[in-house]
Amino acid sequence: MKEFIVRPDDENILALLKKIERFSEISEKDLQLFVKAGKIREYQPNETVIKEGDIDSWAYFLLSGTLRIHKKGKDVGTLRRLGDVFGEMDSLGGSSRTSSVTAVSKAITLGIDTSFVNDQLQGDKVYFSYMIYRIFAEVQAVRLRAQIEENERLESELLKMQKSTGVSIKSSASCDNLDLSNKKILIVDQNESVRKMLKTILMRELNCSKVFEVINGDKAVSFLIENEVDLIISELDLPKMSGLELLDNVKQMMGLENTPFIVYCSESKSSIDKLKKAADDQITHYKSTQCIVLPFTANTVIAKVKKTFASVDKLSIVKGE
Repeated sequence: MKEFIVRPDDENILALLKKIERFSEISEKDLQLFVKAGKIREYQPNETVIKEGDIDSWAYFLLSGTLRIHKKGKDVGTLRRLGDVFGEMDSLGGSSRTSSVTAVSKAITLGIDTSFVNDQLQGDKVYFSYMIYRIFAEVQAVRLRAQIEENERLESELLKMQKSTGVSIKSSASCDNLDLSNKKILIVDQNESVRKMLKTILMRELNCSKVFEVINGDKAVSFLIENEVDLIISELDLPKMSGLELLDNVKQMMGLENTPFIVYCSESKSSIDKLKKAADDQITHYKSTQCIVLPFTANTVIAKVKKTFASVDKLSIVKGE
């Protein structure tokens, strides 16, 4: 990787940034803030831009070339459009990278170190921080909308299959003898699309009618102070309070110490090792905690929920199918 020092008033770079749609309405002065705060980086074919499992605070805008996104050795996407944004969620959340990004051809990026947003902001940094968050929020909104549309398309196809065959299509992991209709389940995840997907699985496949959602550990603790639940399903890599910290907090709350817990995470060796070690150290609530490794299927979720309510007394880590 080569890194270039570029003046904020470099006309070639500013002209290139102006071609990016989300920068088209930004003034030249504001564009100079991006150039000043960023680094122009050039990557050769097969060179890694982001490595799965690493932790860093860099987010990127693609200026030229083609990049591939791969997870666990499998390609999951391609970046080739001018202005494509990547790496922003993990960099802001401080969590480990959930996938890798590698150059297919020679690629040039504008890298932004987002660690400054955690500093005490003053002057230009306040406005620049606002612009960064706004751009990233717009990117996430587009991705979420696309995911919701895809979920709706799949749901529509499923309903058509049910009508054409006259058979109610159920997951092979569903169980008619398991009555969860009165069970209260809390889902904790900052990603709305994941929460909705889990809620749909629980309500449609397991007949759960009392499913609640919160976006982080702090909200979960506040909710649990006022409400009892029968099961908590939580993302492990939550911002501020991690899923494991939430688990520890819940187990110290009066009346909730025996609440079953399911956590899910990317296949991060450090996360899984921590769960295993806690179980080996005879920490009871870790031994009884179920863990799902992303990406998961409906079958995996249903199997884990059944296993949890069947009071399994040892830690089980099952990879999603």
